[in-house]
Amino acid sequence: MSLTLYYSPTSPFARKVRIAIAELGLQPELQAIALNPFEAGEDYWAVNPLSKVPTLLTRDGFVLPDSRLILDYLRTLGTALNGAGADSWPDRRRQQYADGALEAAVVANLEQRREAGLISRPWFDRQVAAIARTLGLLESEAAELRVQGGITLTEISLVSLLGYLDLRLSAALDWRAQAPALAQWFAAIAARESVAATVPPA
Repeated sequence: MSLTLYYSPTSPFARKVRIAIAELGLQPELQAIALNPFEAGEDYWAVNPLSKVPTLLTRDGFVLPDSRLILDYLRTLGTALNGAGADSWPDRRRQQYADGALEAAVVANLEQRREAGLISRPWFDRQVAAIARTLGLLESEAAELRVQGGITLTEISLVSLLGYLDLRLSAALDWRAQAPALAQWFAAIAARESVAATVPPA
């Protein structure tokens, strides 16, 4: 059977999965179904009752409802994401920081999209500050990030984070000014086929 991916083109979590699929060369067997999880109905709820994206149906039709779970599965299908040091503690630590900042970015975006009178500015500012601090840490380790050859989930998480900041939080956080080394890395890896093919629509 083929792989079936339910995703939103603007979801950074789905982007992580889409980049991984491209890096693993699995596109020929992929059926990608774009949807808006906020408007999904009973047909999608039958697939994923959480009504979130991404969701992957594996080759044997088993449902995986979360990007981390999906990425764990995808890594069993090939070795392309096993760049040097992929499972070292420093690399896994960078991945966790990137994922944590991405989660904060999604929370901040949802907060800023609320009606003006309902937005909690302290809560929004807390998320942006956490992202900024994390970018500062990752900036100090930017020399460890890969661009050529085999990349890992660390680079995939970070490129998805930075792309999402451009898409949703550019007015709140000028991350390039704060993290010039990360900006240079991001500009370089943006040319990678898997990254260029998954840029979210404006």
